[in-house]
Amino acid sequence: MTTTNMRESKKWLKASIVYVRSYNKESINQNGADEQEKVIRQYADKEGYSILKVFRDEASGKSLKRHSFEEMIDYVRANKGGVKFLLVINVSRLTCSVADYNRIKQFLRAHKIILVSITESLLREAGKQPK
Repeated sequence: MTTTNMRESKKWLKASIVYVRSYNKESINQNGADEQEKVIRQYADKEGYSILKVFRDEASGKSLKRHSFEEMIDYVRANKGGVKFLLVINVSRLTCSVADYNRIKQFLRAHKIILVSITESLLREAGKQPK
């Protein structure tokens, strides 16, 4: 296998999608979608994840009826087996509902996708418990 093929193979192994969500008042602070995406991209570069697509919503996390969230679900279904990881800044960006979180985890598990919560991963690496 050539070096280029090995690199491409490694990228496929860490094929990822990104989901960022902000709510109107968050757009101007560190929770804004631009800041979330920046941090996720830095983490992905450092850890060797290959970002296939970024999905962005500006909406409340109280409902899963969000345009880009639904688009992300459709993308996963259309690319079955092609997505290995879902990168988020933290789980609260996906949903504020425990019941919805469990549905999302079940969907990801069914599609063999690993959820990576960046801030919670970094806290674990530092030996701290996420809040």
